Amino acid sequence: MPDPDRRSVGRTRNNAGALLFFKSQHGVRGCNVTDLTDRGAKIRTHDLPVLPTTFEITFDNFHTVRRCRLVWREGDFIGVAFEGWYAAAEINSSNEALRRQRTPAPLASSEDAKGT
Repeated sequence: MPDPDRRSVGRTRNNAGALLFFKSQHGVRGCNVTDLTDRGAKIRTHDLPVLPTTFEITFDNFHTVRRCRLVWREGDFIGVAFEGWYAAAEINSSNEALRRQRTPAPLASSEDAKGT
């Protein structure tokens, strides 16, 4: 008789698609999530020989994004711990704020200076 799973966190077994992306690379990589909790996941990568220790994943086409930390690896399977998440709206508003900080204010024209 197999030992029961003694983990304290309930998990959901599935085969859902997700997207991995990395700060140092453009684009995304598809993967399958085979085991999921609110703290982490077991993920099957497809022929991904090199993987950074931290990266991001989305389960819902970038509506939300979770930061991940690699915990273990065995062949094409990896275990990750979730270290936080954010919504796409937060990314967009943060990027807009950065853009405003980097864009210089327009120069006043000579007519503006005259008060016309």
